[in-house]
This record gives sequence, C-alpha cells and structure tokens, in this order.
Amino acid sequence: MPKRLKVLLAVVIALGVFASVAILAQTRLPERDFRIVSGGDIGFRVEGTDASGRAVGTFVVRVDGNWVEVSPMPTLRRVN
Repeated sequence: MPKRLKVLLAVVIALGVFASVAILAQTRLPERDFRIVSGGDIGFRVEGTDASGRAVGTFVVRVDGNWVEVSPMPTLRRVN
C-alpha cells in the first residue's frame, strides 16, 4: 500500500471519529420523567425502589407551578 494512501485512510478515519464525537456531544439526553406522589403543594418524587421494594426518592414542594427539591433549614442545637 503506498504511503499516501495510508495517510489518506488515516485522515478519513480521524475525521469520521471527530465527526461522531462532535455529534454525540451535541445531542441532549432526555430528562427522566419521575412520578410525583403529591397532595396539593407537597409531594414525594419517586426515583426508584430499594432491594425490598420500598419507594426511594426526594421530598418536593410546588413553587410557581414547578416542583422543587426540599432542603432542610440548618438549626442550632445545644449539645448536652
């Protein structure tokens, strides 16, 4: 195989790899659709189950129509 043909083949393969990586980098992964068990403005977002089949997830609240994760407010406690 002539040297020029080998170089051309290497360049074509490199361009193909670069193009496929660029396309994959631009594709957006779909956001997961979680089920929210709610009552009014307080809910629980079910993200899966543990080994025993119990629901695992995050507590959420509805703010301006969007579900937002709850984070506990830090409090000070006296150590006895």
